[in-house]
Amino acid sequence: PPAQPETSFGLVVQELTSTRTRGWTMTDRFEDRRADGEELVTALLAATGQGLYGTDLNGNCTFANPASLRILGFESVEDMLGKNMHELIHHTRPNGETYVVEECRIYQAFRQAEGVHLDDEIVWRADGTSIPVEYWSYPVFMGGQISGCVVAFADISERKLAEAELRRNQELVQALLRATGQGVYGADLDGNCTFANPACVALLGFETDADLLGRNMHQLIHHTRAGGEAYPVEECRIYQAFRLGEGVHLDDEIVWRSDGTSFLVEYLSHPMFLQGQLAGCVVAFVDITERKQAEADLKESRAQSERLLLNILPSEVAAILKTGQRTIADSFEEASILFADIVGFTPISQSVSAIELVGLLEQVFSYFDSLADKYGVEKIKTIGDCYMVAAGVPVECPDHAQSLARMALEIQEYVQEHEFAGRKLSFRMGINSGPVVAGVLGQKKFSYDLWGDAVNTASRMESHGEPDVIQVTRRTRELLGDEFSLAAAGTISVKGKGDLEVWHLLGEKTPL
Repeated sequence: PPAQPETSFGLVVQELTSTRTRGWTMTDRFEDRRADGEELVTALLAATGQGLYGTDLNGNCTFANPASLRILGFESVEDMLGKNMHELIHHTRPNGETYVVEECRIYQAFRQAEGVHLDDEIVWRADGTSIPVEYWSYPVFMGGQISGCVVAFADISERKLAEAELRRNQELVQALLRATGQGVYGADLDGNCTFANPACVALLGFETDADLLGRNMHQLIHHTRAGGEAYPVEECRIYQAFRLGEGVHLDDEIVWRSDGTSFLVEYLSHPMFLQGQLAGCVVAFVDITERKQAEADLKESRAQSERLLLNILPSEVAAILKTGQRTIADSFEEASILFADIVGFTPISQSVSAIELVGLLEQVFSYFDSLADKYGVEKIKTIGDCYMVAAGVPVECPDHAQSLARMALEIQEYVQEHEFAGRKLSFRMGINSGPVVAGVLGQKKFSYDLWGDAVNTASRMESHGEPDVIQVTRRTRELLGDEFSLAAAGTISVKGKGDLEVWHLLGEKTPL
């Protein structure tokens, strides 16, 4: 046939011509298309996993797909066709109350000619059990008139369980965030706050979390270092959690409150991942101002205890004692011991007040202590008005005699040049050298002391000496050699020792 114009009429002519050519009639073609359409609808109904059924205006089932049979537990479509679907599967609410058909929202689809979507109801299965469903109900029009509705529904039992689990987890997280005394907040990759728990809000001095949400936390609370200099965000260690993908733990920084004051914090910043992607960080922090003060007080207390211990014991001995060792004793082949005693102390003590007396001894012996530090010798103890010091213990040294000689000469010079409680003092001093035993006595009040003949002889050098004189034994004289000026003073009789040669220490020779 001749070509027809590209119009609707021309297309119809072409269709009719083509149909006649194949020996078909129009009725055959329409029947064929109807059959094809029915097969397509049947295939779609069978293929979908959702339950699908239709109802007429009375709510009676007009069709049902295989999924609806499976979900509802029926064996055949005949169990549903023609039956009122509200009475069959939608008759009772979740709380057990009757669900009257007038209130059924599924039927709003044809009553109000609009679709309905719900996910908070249940349907009842053939065995009397119920399942939560999400459903859609849409009106069906035929010949321009509503003829019923089509309902699509899905069993959402697993989804509801997952949602319930998610809610429980969220509630648990919220409960933990509310319960903890630590401040906790989240930040996105731009450093903006995504959440903040009540403790965080309170610690930072804000009214509600709305004062924090969406704000850059570094600019808000972490902008300045303790010294007052600006804290660049590029150096902020909190953000290392998401910049480097690793946690950060610090206890040497500060954060700033809403009123402009700051406080010391210990914080942990950990990266936060959502669906496998880095989304920001979670920061937990706690005010450690009191803890730091307690640590500082404890450190000072320990230092004070250390100083007190060192005032009682030599540092080397104190170190051993702190390890837990209680028996400390050593022998030294060579050491020197000096005793210095105030002449006429008893009359002096009777002529001054107690405060004046203690002040006098404090002035004298404090200076002696400074000389002991100067010459590296060890103060052993004071006994009344007598001062005992040793060199060569607890650490051996080759010039122990020289050190004590120089100290004795400086004591002599100091006493001669000063008055104490308004009066001049005289000292007898004695020095001896030899082997000694040193150790610690006591369990509560420790005392480092020396024993041996060398100690007793040094004491005799002082007690048998003369005012303003430094008296030494032969052994000490030999150790001093030619560095000092000494004058022979003959012999003295010592109980248990007999006659002993003694020398008076006059001074230190000036090097040529």
